[in-house]
Amino acid sequence: MPTRDFESTVETSPERLFAALADIGSWPEWDLALERIDHDGQAVRAGTAFRLKPKSGPAVTMRVEACDGPRHFAVSARLPLARMRTAYRLLPADGRGTRVCVRVETRGLLALMWDRLIAAPLEEAAAAHAQDLAAFAERR
Repeated sequence: MPTRDFESTVETSPERLFAALADIGSWPEWDLALERIDHDGQAVRAGTAFRLKPKSGPAVTMRVEACDGPRHFAVSARLPLARMRTAYRLLPADGRGTRVCVRVETRGLLALMWDRLIAAPLEEAAAAHAQDLAAFAERR
């Protein structure tokens, strides 16, 4: 099972970051790789299902696996012959701000392919992604 861990530090509080992550319908406002999120608008909690449509691929079914504010948020995606789980840990940074720790795990027959296609680019853009999330969280 391929696993990637990456970390960034931002000046936004864990509470504000968690609120932005838990507002899944707003993800396309800060994640420029997304075209849309299809969600019923109900409160987000573990078990909440939604569809995510990236700009560069087909829509995928997602499920919130953990929604333990303000420190832990995780989602999983059903991909062809694989599953991908993305977990955020939001930890207070020394002094001020938050360490955004992200783990992406891929499992299944095509795990290596999905790791290369999705997780590797996520890892490369992790710092910018965390900054975009933080900027959105501050504007809310």
